[in-house]
Amino acid sequence: MRLPTNQTELLRRVLDVKDACRSSAANRAALARSQSLRIETGRATGTRSLANLLYAHVDRVASHLFSPVDLRFILDFEAHYPANILAQAEVAARTITREWERKDMDIVFGEGVKVALKYGSAIFKQMWGNSGLECSLLMPWQFGVYREDMNSLDDQEAVCESGLMTLEETWRRISHLPGAEGMFSRIRAHARKQGADPVNNSFFHNVLSTSVLNTDLQSARQQPGGVVQLSSDTSIGIVSPEVTLDLVPYHELYIKDDAIEDYVTVLLIEPDVLVSPRLVKKNMFAPQVQPYSLIQANREEGNFWGRSEIVDLSEPQELLSSVYDDAKRMMGLQVDKLLAFSGGEGITDEKYGEFRAAGFVDLGPGGSVQDLTPQIPPQMFEFMNIIRHTMDEVAGFNNILSGQGESGVRAGVHAETLTRMASPRMRDRALLVERQCAASADKTLSLLAVKTDHVYHTEDNNQFLLHDLPPDRRVTVDSHSTSPIFAEDHKDLIGFGLKAGFLGGDSAIELLPFPQKDLLKLRYKAMQEAKQRMIQEHPEILTKGRGGRK
Repeated sequence: MRLPTNQTELLRRVLDVKDACRSSAANRAALARSQSLRIETGRATGTRSLANLLYAHVDRVASHLFSPVDLRFILDFEAHYPANILAQAEVAARTITREWERKDMDIVFGEGVKVALKYGSAIFKQMWGNSGLECSLLMPWQFGVYREDMNSLDDQEAVCESGLMTLEETWRRISHLPGAEGMFSRIRAHARKQGADPVNNSFFHNVLSTSVLNTDLQSARQQPGGVVQLSSDTSIGIVSPEVTLDLVPYHELYIKDDAIEDYVTVLLIEPDVLVSPRLVKKNMFAPQVQPYSLIQANREEGNFWGRSEIVDLSEPQELLSSVYDDAKRMMGLQVDKLLAFSGGEGITDEKYGEFRAAGFVDLGPGGSVQDLTPQIPPQMFEFMNIIRHTMDEVAGFNNILSGQGESGVRAGVHAETLTRMASPRMRDRALLVERQCAASADKTLSLLAVKTDHVYHTEDNNQFLLHDLPPDRRVTVDSHSTSPIFAEDHKDLIGFGLKAGFLGGDSAIELLPFPQKDLLKLRYKAMQEAKQRMIQEHPEILTKGRGGRK
């Protein structure tokens, strides 16, 4: 699209794009709240289940797909380059790896994988702040795209981030603009205390009723449809953050402008203050790149927001919660007992209380007691196990992937074969998350190349800047180091390379998760040099042990 140059027309166009991007935000926020209640409590109503397997499942899958214990990046090229360029690429890749580790970007990305499993997708944002490279995680209801039927984020005509900022942050954003005092007064008039929820279009609606509505999720009474609890419930461990400051809604957009053939950064503060662009339409992030990256483990074609991990597990979890409730009631009856007294003089409440306290009662001549307590069905606990097994089957976890043993498996080779045969579904999703992580790291390199002028040095003292790297460079994840699923395969591959002789010890140190790699490589180099000197001084070492004894 082409953005107008006139400020009035530009504002009108930005408002239209913002509304188009956020058209489904309210519905997605309502769905996310429902999914969060299920995952946190195990029920759609929000009452805590005795056995909630949804949260544990999401946490387990997230740790399989992305666990950055030793996350490393490498730079790859489409063309062949000489050794000095490859050495520069090695230093650049190490810089990206260290930046992700130093700024905890790998931890934030891992949290994004967990959020994406819960809600279908999450947005990883990078920016340049006062302390350099920064990152944040956006929930799906904080974000909007121009076309939700397109899966690629980079193909979107426009993207929109919505959130809240304080009045102090707002003033810092607009203080340099002409007429800042007037704009700030208009913004402050629309500021209000609205909590920390960044959802601008709330999914709560006014309800007219002639009676008092039940909004207590802990009550067993029937709730009217569409009514949800309006306050956080500490009994289920969900406490919403509270912000008592006046907050201002804002919208940050990146729109493709055909006039400059690049993204244009747009900052709109409610109600209608357009902070940027003012005089020059510019991409505030990096040329041809926008700062957002999509995290999505369950991709769904034609749906940008993906698929939640709990879609197929919600109903089995509801059934499991009901069965556990029945088992709890049945166990309570075994203690309380249902007794029928017949004959004799009967029994009063006072006499029954004395009987419960003393442990015996005299019913008189001809009296008898009959135990009417229903027995626990022997199939109940077996049914529980069937439900749990069904949930593991639906989730794609068998005993091997759950860390449990398998009957008939007595050798490690057999177990590894079963693991490989049982885990393609998990490995496919781990590779998808790995590529999304690599795409995020590629944007990190683009941002560092624009925002920093640090001079880097290779091992042979070759100096270069990050923006001097060839344009066909591409960041990838080194050795599948994002997921533990590939850890053993990678170690086996390195071991095979060492035995075959086409890998050296220095390469193994670089490819395996050793600490202090530079020190180990120096020591290995010194060992190799000492070994070479020993051979030169004592060449008979090479022939020692050959032939028979004389």
